[in-house]
Amino acid sequence: MRRLLPLGRLARPSLFAALALAVSLTAQAAVITVDSGTDDGVGCTLREAVEAANTNTAVGGCVAGDNVNDEIQFSVGAVTLTGGQLYLSEDLIVTGPVTLTATPGQRIVRVGPASSVSFSGVTFVGGRGNGGALAITAATTVTVTGGAFNQNNAPLSGGAIYLSAAGTLTIDGTSFTDNQARGDAANQGGGAIYTNGGGLTVQNATFTNNRALGTSGSGGAILNPNGASLNIQASTFTNNRSERAGGAIETVGGATMVTGGSFVGNTAGSNPGNGGAIHGGGTANVTVTDAAATGNRASEGGAYWISASGTLSLLGVTVTGNIAEGASADQGGGGVYVDGGVLNVDSGTGDSVFSGNRASGASGSGGAILVNGGSATVFGTTFDQNRSQRAGGAVEVTAPGEGEIVLAAFVGSTFTQNVTGTAPGNGGAIHTTQGVITLQVLDASVSNNEAGNEGGGLWINGGTTLLLRDSDLLSNAARGAAGGGGLFVNGGEATVLRTTLSGNRTFGQGSAGGGVHLADGTATLDQTLLLSNSSDLGGGLAVRADASATVQNSTLYDNSARLGGGVVSLSGAISFDSATIANNSAALAGGGLYNQNTQNAGTPFVTFTNSIVADNSATNGANLSGRYGSGGWNVIGTTPTAATFPATGTDQTGTDPMLDALADNGGPTLTAALLSGSPAIDAGSTALTIDQRGVARTEPDDVGAVEFGDAAAGPALVFTGIFDGNLTGGLPKAIEVYVLDDIADLSVYGLGSANNGGGTDGQEFTFPAVAASAGDYIYIASETTGFTSFFGFAPDYTSSAAGNNGDDAIELFQDGAVVDVFGDIDTDGTGQPWEYEDGWVYRKDGTGPDGTTFVLNNFTYSGPQANDDDTTQGSATNPWPIGTYSPVLVSAAPFASATQSALTLDRLDVVPNPFRSSARASFAVSEAQAVTVMLYDVMGRQVQQVFSGAAQAEQAIEVSVDGSSLAAGVYVLVLQGETVRSTRQVTVAR
Repeated sequence: MRRLLPLGRLARPSLFAALALAVSLTAQAAVITVDSGTDDGVGCTLREAVEAANTNTAVGGCVAGDNVNDEIQFSVGAVTLTGGQLYLSEDLIVTGPVTLTATPGQRIVRVGPASSVSFSGVTFVGGRGNGGALAITAATTVTVTGGAFNQNNAPLSGGAIYLSAAGTLTIDGTSFTDNQARGDAANQGGGAIYTNGGGLTVQNATFTNNRALGTSGSGGAILNPNGASLNIQASTFTNNRSERAGGAIETVGGATMVTGGSFVGNTAGSNPGNGGAIHGGGTANVTVTDAAATGNRASEGGAYWISASGTLSLLGVTVTGNIAEGASADQGGGGVYVDGGVLNVDSGTGDSVFSGNRASGASGSGGAILVNGGSATVFGTTFDQNRSQRAGGAVEVTAPGEGEIVLAAFVGSTFTQNVTGTAPGNGGAIHTTQGVITLQVLDASVSNNEAGNEGGGLWINGGTTLLLRDSDLLSNAARGAAGGGGLFVNGGEATVLRTTLSGNRTFGQGSAGGGVHLADGTATLDQTLLLSNSSDLGGGLAVRADASATVQNSTLYDNSARLGGGVVSLSGAISFDSATIANNSAALAGGGLYNQNTQNAGTPFVTFTNSIVADNSATNGANLSGRYGSGGWNVIGTTPTAATFPATGTDQTGTDPMLDALADNGGPTLTAALLSGSPAIDAGSTALTIDQRGVARTEPDDVGAVEFGDAAAGPALVFTGIFDGNLTGGLPKAIEVYVLDDIADLSVYGLGSANNGGGTDGQEFTFPAVAASAGDYIYIASETTGFTSFFGFAPDYTSSAAGNNGDDAIELFQDGAVVDVFGDIDTDGTGQPWEYEDGWVYRKDGTGPDGTTFVLNNFTYSGPQANDDDTTQGSATNPWPIGTYSPVLVSAAPFASATQSALTLDRLDVVPNPFRSSARASFAVSEAQAVTVMLYDVMGRQVQQVFSGAAQAEQAIEVSVDGSSLAAGVYVLVLQGETVRSTRQVTVAR
């Protein structure tokens, strides 16, 4: 029977317990205090303290160490080592402050098989060896806090620190100054740190004047040649230098994350000299967020350089005053050089800025960025006062490889005061050179840029397909003899849509095209305004003999020239449809247009249909000088001779069209409206369905760019998607709409379902009278519980109008009228291409609203039963790309063949990359086969099945990668088929 002690009475400890307590006390870590500043002094020296910790015995004047995290402290401020390197083989904490100075020619510390070693407040000076101060040669986790590494030197790699492939190193608040590595090979260097594959984390550190001095030494501060993961936070790199690449950091393969901090005055030498701040080689995936790069230098990529297999993501960065010194035409990129890889530029905590960068070599190109193959996608970025000697004051794009296709997209970006020199000096803001290039400039501002020769704003070469949309080209200048103040087209195909070119100019006799110079190739100007541009020939537009232009729904107003105030044809073909050419002036001839071609037979070079040419002025030929053709339905302000303009019975000559002054009449640009009573009203005919404002044309059409009457406000809401789930009750059922422009009162909009092909049921749901902001997504569900369970958040509104069954059409109403529609309201969707039972549909970027006409190809489709087994959006094998619609399209040209598309056979493409909530993965295979697309994390774990199914030969497939539930970081997307495998690194940014 056990005897219990009375409450409150203490039991006397037994002898066994006392011994156990004694053992436990002796098992605690020892604190060893170094009180000698030399190796052979009286008391406890550092060398003896290390041996005591390694052997758990008393050594010299030092107490014995223990088995667990012994700590060495110092009562002296400095220790000079005379007996060679220290070897740490047991777990140890070394706590300063103390300065350790090496024996001449010897390393200071080597860390062996210990599992954990830390240094705090320790300064390492004058060590020699690979890892002159600290060599980590085993699977040890080492932490360095505070302290410094100064004037250490390596014969090959790692002037201050060498990290083995098995080790892990974390540095916090430490400075590295005047360390050197002297290895001559490209995989040698790392003036401060060399990692042979081990994991490296650096935060709050400073790297100053470190050097990789060997003939091809790389990584002035840090060299990572073997694909280790680097994580660098809030650290500064100043005046570091390498001879080959990576003035501050060279990384080959693996993922490198740089967050915050700065790169200032770092240099890559001339062998070859790439990446003044960071060089990404091999399959490197480099992400730089909210960091600044200033005054760095290299031959290519003054700040950043990325290889053909790599990806560089710049998020919220400032890239200022960097210089690329390479002299060749394919060298430059004052801020960034892309050597065939992938560049993504977007916002971090703020928009990215490239300012004052230079490509200073004799033929250096791309003052801010040079894309030498590969792709670049740039969002919301400012390019200001960058300069190149040859071409592309801000950006140069070229496709050097045979059959290579390059995509470069600039969305919501600003180009201002960028300049080219005169060698030859083309493309003040952007220039494309050789090869097949898709260039998209969308929602951009291009102003006050200057080219020493041609293309003050943009210059494109043969092989380039340009889409310039929803943008402004303002006050750009071309100073050479050819011209093209705003845009110079030297071949290829240019589409200019909903854009204003104003105040652009050229200089010198014979220069042409103040707004646009079309020297070769084709161009289409649609819903575009050419305003107050000036040149010697063709103030607004010049077209040469080997080129052709189509101008429709556009206005040329107040342009000026010596010949052809509005337009000059230098034997080039121009077709005008529903254009207005007014208030232009020429000093000599052709106030409106001058056509130098005097052909007497055959098809005229310049023709007008449903257009107005009036109120222009010149000494000779106020409106028209030369010969023209008529497609009918024109209004000409003067009465030209039959030889000049063979009018048809539907043309009105010698007629005042009664134009109002240029003003904001709605739409994307200013327009010259028709006054009441104008003879152009109801006097035209055109196949075009809208006018320059985007307003629907009504028959009989009005002549000119603008239909008479006020512009009806276009829809500010667009239908973007519908989901039909398979949870109990067929839930969730939901509709997504997107707000295009700010809406003061949402109640003017509503929704209705057209069930089972029974035609419209009218508006069944009306939004409440609340405001909505541009960029908002609004969700309407049939109920709340199922939607919330599946998607993880509640819908904005509930309505039976969202209770659709996968075969029903949807109508979006504004003020009771249909402004957008999905599906055929008179057809049951079962078995139709747009059926979405137990699946989803989603609108493609850059499309809609579609009015009353359903456009099948404006949507992507999961197919029926695609979500049969899914219980949540996060776990769905084919998730609805919810919240990813963009009113601006950023994509390659439609897939046609292996040589005609930015989709390359048997390769994955991902846009955008990095991404936040969703990305689009596109691919096409050369042979029909079963294909899967899987997403893996960096540990090789599958995190998402993106696609699984049959792929037909040379048929483009686009699928969505859902990043909404993924942690920020680097992932790998893998396309696997029977005869094909392709991988793409992607980055999820938050």
